[in-house]
Amino acid sequence: MAETELDINLVESLIADTEIDQMMGIIELGDNPELYSAEIMLALSQSNSAADSKLAAFCKQMFPFFSNPYKITQPIKTKSFSIGNTSYIQEQNFLKGIQRLLEYSKSNDKLISNILSILTCQTAIVEEYRSLIIQVLGPKAEKIFLSTLSSNNNSKVHQLGFVPTYGCNLSCEYCFSKNKHSKEADQQTAHKILDWAQANNISHIRLYGGEPTSYKYIEQLLNETAKRGIRLYFASNCIINDSTLKVLNSNVIESIHAHVQSPLSESSLYNNFWKNVKLLSKKEIEIILRYNLVDEDWSFIPQNGQGYVSDRITFAPVVVYGSADTFSEKDWQNQIELIKKFVAYIEQSGFTPILARPQPLCFAEEYLSSKRWDIFTGNCTAFRDNYMYNNLIWPNGQVALCDGDIVSDSPKIFDFSNWEELNRYIKPRMLSWLDQHAFPKCKDCYFKERALCQGACLASKIR
Repeated sequence: MAETELDINLVESLIADTEIDQMMGIIELGDNPELYSAEIMLALSQSNSAADSKLAAFCKQMFPFFSNPYKITQPIKTKSFSIGNTSYIQEQNFLKGIQRLLEYSKSNDKLISNILSILTCQTAIVEEYRSLIIQVLGPKAEKIFLSTLSSNNNSKVHQLGFVPTYGCNLSCEYCFSKNKHSKEADQQTAHKILDWAQANNISHIRLYGGEPTSYKYIEQLLNETAKRGIRLYFASNCIINDSTLKVLNSNVIESIHAHVQSPLSESSLYNNFWKNVKLLSKKEIEIILRYNLVDEDWSFIPQNGQGYVSDRITFAPVVVYGSADTFSEKDWQNQIELIKKFVAYIEQSGFTPILARPQPLCFAEEYLSSKRWDIFTGNCTAFRDNYMYNNLIWPNGQVALCDGDIVSDSPKIFDFSNWEELNRYIKPRMLSWLDQHAFPKCKDCYFKERALCQGACLASKIR
């Protein structure tokens, strides 16, 4: 097939296709499957929602740059990288396919509009798209593209992270928070934080901890949050006393990320966990299992969770501060391979695995023949909502980032008159942290320059 032509039969097959395995077989017939990106995108622009979802899922698995980056990058000028060069070449072939699509579509205004809308979702290569749009379609189409991109960026949900307490009814060895601030938020401070959130149109608050349900004013916090029309979600060990269980309700709590323990842990806690998960699920609170990955028999997860928990399961190996320095290459290899094994098992059990803490993509590329970019990129939430997703308010109102470390003179949330002022404080600090090199080879890596990889979980980069 000539590079300037589209295979319309292939487009029609993709639109009609309902099985992602069949679609992968079609795409992989070509010597350069990335060149079929034009057909993929055209099918996306014309298909029904079910096919659209499967096509998008296929693209995320196949192309690393289809997964969410933590920031929009500048155009890449380098032609070769020590790490990730294969993905860079794949990206260039993909963009050739997009150029073919734009050439094919330029006489059809409706089709162009649909395609430009789809392109705004792939922000890692937004500047490359923009250059091609100018080259093929001209400034009018560029204006539409940028307008849609701006609209998408401004539609994100504003939320706050709030730690009502760092106290906990357990003492897990791996816990980040066990040595942090021991005080709880008093009711006056908690109400002031809620007032600030309401005044700034915050729709969601994520409670951190410690164990949020051990907060002694949890009932009052729930009531005051509900009065302000704000929704809550949080992680919990689900070892919750009966009086607290009674006040937890779906009117204010959207979801709970339940940290599931191994059946090899204390049996009374294990049994209590599943009893509470089922009770909370019956209250119509979404329960999303959160699992700290170890190499064991994982059958207890689907056996106990089926029918009571979300089909999404978040998981990650435990991260130790500074582990980017202390882990050997063999350690990373073992971790990557364990993740792959767990993903395969969980998917066979009918669940969708979501890797909560990112892994270094250089190791994923080196040790996995099938990369599954939808798993290994885009799952860290640090980049979301203009870097505001992982803002964190301590019990005394001080502002922190991500895992909650602060300096003594950190400002309090009340020192900022609005969301924009808070963002101006958080964004550069988050960028500085994200841009740290986890490994020396990050300096010459496609994944790092493309903002598809930040090296590893932020905590592992702390020295």
